[in-house]
Amino acid sequence: MEDFPGMRRLAVLVLLLLAATGWAQWPFEGKRCQVCQRPIQEPRLAVWGQGKFFDEPGCMLKFRAQELCAMEQMEFDQAAWAVDYLTGRQIPLSEALLVKAPSVKTPNGYGLVFVGTSAASDKLGGRALSYSDWSYADYQELLE
Repeated sequence: MEDFPGMRRLAVLVLLLLAATGWAQWPFEGKRCQVCQRPIQEPRLAVWGQGKFFDEPGCMLKFRAQELCAMEQMEFDQAAWAVDYLTGRQIPLSEALLVKAPSVKTPNGYGLVFVGTSAASDKLGGRALSYSDWSYADYQELLE
């Protein structure tokens, strides 16, 4: 079969259109939170990695602290993803900033979200914690 000029561009365009219309699913579609067992309904709050899914950052922090040793926490963090609350963009967990945003209602009431930039945290009226800050913090203090 002959390779028609522009065929690859057309294929890419079709895939992009399918993704834009909702054809592409999030990896947590139809999943339940590992900690609270609630269905994951708000994509902007989701965190996932290593076959584990969380409906909000608070549940993920609880899981890390209660179920994983320090080495396993680091491995999970390097493999996991979060969603930037403001942009809806997937970001590596190890690059995500954690924000306590009292104005944001989360399923368990923790009010924690991940964002990709400190400017985004300003929009939410909260203080951004870098990975090195939130990953070593006492998770109970973060959840208060």
